Amino acid sequence: MAALIIVGVVVVVGVIAWLAYQRNKKHREQLAGWAASKGWTYAERDDSYCDRWSGSPFGQGHSRKAKNVMCGTYANRDAVVFDYQYNETTNDSNGTHETTYRFGVYALALPCALPTVSVAPEGFFTKIGHAVGIHDIDLESEDFNRAFRLTADDKKLAYDVLPARNMQLLLSQPDIHVRTQGSYLLAFDRRWLNMTLVERRLAVMGQFVDQIPGFVWDDHGAGSHEGSTR
Repeated sequence: MAALIIVGVVVVVGVIAWLAYQRNKKHREQLAGWAASKGWTYAERDDSYCDRWSGSPFGQGHSRKAKNVMCGTYANRDAVVFDYQYNETTNDSNGTHETTYRFGVYALALPCALPTVSVAPEGFFTKIGHAVGIHDIDLESEDFNRAFRLTADDKKLAYDVLPARNMQLLLSQPDIHVRTQGSYLLAFDRRWLNMTLVERRLAVMGQFVDQIPGFVWDDHGAGSHEGSTR
């Protein structure tokens, strides 16, 4: 009887592993196909992107991986999107536990580098922010203030990059976290990529950049910025 139970467990584990392999294989093939259809490059894995940017979710945990890395242009801007994951090991009275955290990461080039402005849904990365004593910046929209946690290196820049139209844009996408960092606008989802989501996220990010007032780019050395409103 014990032998039969062991055999049964082995079979179940094998079936689960096979299903996971097939699911991941299909995911890779779909993304590679999407990249090819757009003239983008595709790499099944490129861990150099794990250290490309700082701040959560980067630099957390261990066993960091950047998978399904796709690079190309979107609306004449350089862009890269990829699946990112890391593991955390915890110990308690029941033993050691391994947890894997997965994110879809999107990066869209800006006309010039900007100080960091982060807009995260409440609960996305807020525990980390509160732990280091970072406080919210409140804007004139109470709806926005309730939905998001805004932090920035430069408080004035936070106001400047979030005119009313950009606040409304993010309110229509309440599960997205966006952050300016250097010469990129980053966005994060707490789920892996899919073709529909990639298109939608990049469209929102492009609109967000276009709606940043032109004087922001002038103030930071980029000159006039087509598509922005002064």
